[in-house]
Amino acid sequence: MGSFDQDGADCTGICRRKASTSGWWRFYFADERWQWSPEVERIYGYQARTARPTTELVLSHKHPDDYEHVAATLKDIRRLHNPFSTRHRIVTVQGDTRDVIVIGERLRKNCGNTIGFYIGVTLRGTRLVVQSLCDLGLMGRGPL
Repeated sequence: MGSFDQDGADCTGICRRKASTSGWWRFYFADERWQWSPEVERIYGYQARTARPTTELVLSHKHPDDYEHVAATLKDIRRLHNPFSTRHRIVTVQGDTRDVIVIGERLRKNCGNTIGFYIGVTLRGTRLVVQSLCDLGLMGRGPL
């Protein structure tokens, strides 16, 4: 059985293998509200269920060399509501730099929400994520 968020959507697809290097997030366009899975909180260095994600918090963790790219991507997402993906670096609460891949897709055509996944870039995490994305039908099974 999946892990369901408050809107009843099954958000465990990419996390079902319990990899600590991946997790789900959701963004609500109407009030610019974020939700993070406990796994995403840990990617950022927070204890599970302690962070209150906002756009400002998300941007505050971006590596200085990647900040402008990520800020522009977020601006486009909020304006166009299009799917996206990006690879960039974050700086955790502890000051460590981590490479991440972030994928975002509209949850439902007319609901105005986006759901996505954070992936900490490690060999193990990448393999788990590729398998999960294939299982979800979001990626073909060919070589990367």
